[in-house]
Amino acid sequence: AYTNRCRDLLPLADGSVLVTRERTLARLDPDGMPLWHLQNGAGRYLDPRDIAIDDAGVIWVSQRGSYTSINSGVASVLRFGLDGTFLGSDQFICPGCVFSAAESVDVLPNGEVMVVGQGGQGGAV
Repeated sequence: AYTNRCRDLLPLADGSVLVTRERTLARLDPDGMPLWHLQNGAGRYLDPRDIAIDDAGVIWVSQRGSYTSINSGVASVLRFGLDGTFLGSDQFICPGCVFSAAESVDVLPNGEVMVVGQGGQGGAV
């Protein structure tokens, strides 16, 4: 079921905040006003689970489904610029599984990105 609750907040050095909700990724200015927001529609699918940002200012978003479809059976990590521009994605799938989800993403001190997720027959394995 769709909920309006916040899933994750990530404060940025300029005082703005990245916010994820079900089906939404947004950046708010220090006063809480939207600088930009992305939602499902227009050929894109968003189900953000976690967000991280690297030293180059790339926003990393973990999610279930690809950027274009939840029904793809894959887990994805999406990349966006600080202005909300889609930069690309990486997809992962558990061999033999019908369900995969990237649940968490983090940028390590050496700049590498770590993704944690799950796969299985519709649930955690």
